[in-house]
Amino acid sequence: MKGVLLLLATNVLALLGLGISSSAPETLLGLSLVFTLTSLLCLLATLRVLWGSWLTLSHIFVLFFALYTLSGPYEILFGSGQIAPFSPPFPLIDWLVDASVGIIAFSLGIFLVRLLVPLGGSNRITLSTKPDPYRFAIALILIAASSELVNLVRVGPSALLAGKAIYQSEVSELTLTLPSSTFALLAFGLLGLGLANSPTRKTLVLLSYFLIIALPLLIVHLILGQRLELAMYLIALTLGRYYYYPLTRFPTRALFIGLLIYLIFAPLYAFRWAFPLLISGEEISLAQDSQRLVLSSLNPALNEFGASFGNYSTFMQRDDFELLWGKSYLMDLTVAIPSFLYPGEKPQSILYEFRDTFFSDWAKNSTIAGTAFSSLLEARWNFGNLGPLLVFFSYGLLLGMLERLRLQTHSLWFASFYTSFSMFVLIVHRSSTGGTLSAYFWVILLIAGMYILSELLKPLWKRKIKPIAS
Repeated sequence: MKGVLLLLATNVLALLGLGISSSAPETLLGLSLVFTLTSLLCLLATLRVLWGSWLTLSHIFVLFFALYTLSGPYEILFGSGQIAPFSPPFPLIDWLVDASVGIIAFSLGIFLVRLLVPLGGSNRITLSTKPDPYRFAIALILIAASSELVNLVRVGPSALLAGKAIYQSEVSELTLTLPSSTFALLAFGLLGLGLANSPTRKTLVLLSYFLIIALPLLIVHLILGQRLELAMYLIALTLGRYYYYPLTRFPTRALFIGLLIYLIFAPLYAFRWAFPLLISGEEISLAQDSQRLVLSSLNPALNEFGASFGNYSTFMQRDDFELLWGKSYLMDLTVAIPSFLYPGEKPQSILYEFRDTFFSDWAKNSTIAGTAFSSLLEARWNFGNLGPLLVFFSYGLLLGMLERLRLQTHSLWFASFYTSFSMFVLIVHRSSTGGTLSAYFWVILLIAGMYILSELLKPLWKRKIKPIAS
């Protein structure tokens, strides 16, 4: 009953925001923003009641949707009124209407799964026997760190020192490379699952060994200022650590830790250009207004969180686009397939089609440069006004099934897949849905390989698990 009331409150608040956005004067758009934010907070509480924990993939999805959705309009309404490199006019009304529809659709989709697929039993996840996840974590992080070092040797240190865009562009042009970040993502999730079932005195030792092996990969991420990869690893680790023990109380301490991490990660975005120069020994001189640069980097609207609204605004300034009717969702599923395995020429990702159409000059910097994308933009480009309703309802069904399986499937392999899905919920709002899902071609392949290996070595790798209290 409590979940129904919270769901009702979520939808009423979202409808109020939608009504104000679509019919009230623009001077009241700030009030619409408040209702949208409040509906998202209610949705977070609803998810806690539905799934018995404050830490789920659904919570992370909604949290990052809030950041990507509200940061841009807030800056336009109450800040500088600009979001570089995007130009006005900014369609606040259309954006807030689509966001409200997305909230309603997502909440109904995930509630439908909870309603039609009974959970039954306890929401406490238990495993009796299983392969040791820590062994797999060590093996995967060793492969990830080694493959990244091989990539670095193949493109040369000069590419690393040239910055993120050049390094990623040159690595993407190599053949027979391994997705080191995907291996590492699985490794961090498995590490969390292993730490959850390790005696406390062993936790520090296990973590130390793992981080020593991961150090080369983490250093590359830090030099390039790749906050996204670091955030994915951290969230996968946290999901794994608390996979067996739901957070039933509101995680106040976690909020402070999350804020601290954001304050640490934000300067990586603002000053990542300086790290390669510092490593190479070149003299660097920070601008006199470096303090302003640091403060602006803490404003989510002025970094990648504002780009989703900026991309949407750029797209909506043209009215001659044709609806794709789901084409981009299918087309981008081919992104992860190596070119030498794909019959014929691979289709261009919707991200780069958007870049080449609206920001063609960016392609001159590197083959992968761009302004990212937006889940609301992709929904509207494919299905017009119905896009947010159809796409976010599908998101709700997808995440609802994953949450249901989390509570009912006592399998290490699903647990490792669940923790790795942190990548999807983190970046789908700034990327394409098909392109994000295509990365799970590698994830599923790796999990299948681990399963086969565990069956072959079952007598040696299977052990009794004695869960500890969280």
